[in-house]
Amino acid sequence: MSTSGTRLVRHEPREDAVAGADALAAALEDADARRGEIVADTSFLRIEQPIRSGEPLAWLRAFAGIPRVYWSDRTGEFEFAGIGTAASSEGKDLTGLDDLRARVMQGEAGDRFRLVGTARFDLDREPDPEWASFNRARFVLPLVEMRREGNELMLAVNMRVAEGMQSGWYDVQRRTARKALVQGAAPLQEPPTVTPQGEDDDPARWRARIGTLLERIEDGSLAKAVLARRMSKVMVLDPVDVLEHLRAEQPHAYHLLVQPAIGEAFVAASPERLYRRDGTRLETEALAGTRARTQDEAKDAALAEELAASAKDAAEHALVRDHVVDVLTPLAAEVDANDTPAVRTLATLLHLHTPVIASLLEEVSDGQLLQALHPTPAVCGVPTERARAFLRDVEPFDRGLYAGPIGCFGKDEAEVAVALRCAT
Repeated sequence: MSTSGTRLVRHEPREDAVAGADALAAALEDADARRGEIVADTSFLRIEQPIRSGEPLAWLRAFAGIPRVYWSDRTGEFEFAGIGTAASSEGKDLTGLDDLRARVMQGEAGDRFRLVGTARFDLDREPDPEWASFNRARFVLPLVEMRREGNELMLAVNMRVAEGMQSGWYDVQRRTARKALVQGAAPLQEPPTVTPQGEDDDPARWRARIGTLLERIEDGSLAKAVLARRMSKVMVLDPVDVLEHLRAEQPHAYHLLVQPAIGEAFVAASPERLYRRDGTRLETEALAGTRARTQDEAKDAALAEELAASAKDAAEHALVRDHVVDVLTPLAAEVDANDTPAVRTLATLLHLHTPVIASLLEEVSDGQLLQALHPTPAVCGVPTERARAFLRDVEPFDRGLYAGPIGCFGKDEAEVAVALRCAT
């Protein structure tokens, strides 16, 4: 078996997560793994342990004292939970994704790795202190992961090898992963008290911002901008508890968790896809134009008819759809989008929805797609940069990861959500 590039070691299935963790811990204690002799020329080592039963989100609960990530798609078919960091890319833009993927996703293990990435809504704005730990754009290969694809479950350890041998980092990763698998992690310490930001929700300030926006639309400098409001409450909770509640309440959403440090976490249950890519096939969508549901079937049907017939909502939706088509056109051989949206029903809302399908050019990367598609007019406005600058000026808080992209990236596939319905 070749030892260049990346190396994959796969074990026989074990019954559950406990037995799988014990098997992985034993593999990490193996003399060859400890010395690193069999992988001395390998850039990354991946050890996989299939298991027959387990829950990725429940498994994540045991590791509150280690940086954690969780990502699940809105079909419920794919879950990814990770702890620690085997490799990462952090920076002021989105190009780090392509650089990290080039380092990691090669050789025999290349198509088995998954990266989880986040970016701020406004990459040009200096983060406020509360968002500093999340960085501007960050892409991570977790040290230890549990993954579910359909009915298949996998525990795995990812380690940086050749570079880590020189610095001693390989043994640090090995010991950290083994300790976490055997003992779990220290419980989450109580986060510092957060002072509610009452001015963020002041009605007079909110109306003033709306007035300023309407003036910009009337004078023609903006066609649309999407203002946000923030509510602050003090709660001491494990974010896994919050996410489990969100999964029960909103089963058809993307469910997302990023916890870069103890006491700091971002959770979301978002209905909105930024894009899904499988090779050169890209699926995205326009989601704009909204009504709140009443949970009365007859009333909701009437609201859906009203939404479908609304000229105002159709115009708002067209701004989003046309923007998506325009930015994809230089990156694709073909882009297809319906002229007339359908009404999509969610747990509490009705939206106008148009799927957009593109056949990408072979050389197009996910870094380029993120740069082109984020932010959409549905969360920012039109023209994009003018709207984002306007929001930067008038909103009295830093959006941070809110309305930014958060995704899971493989070698030849990716899926990215827009981080909505969220909390930190």
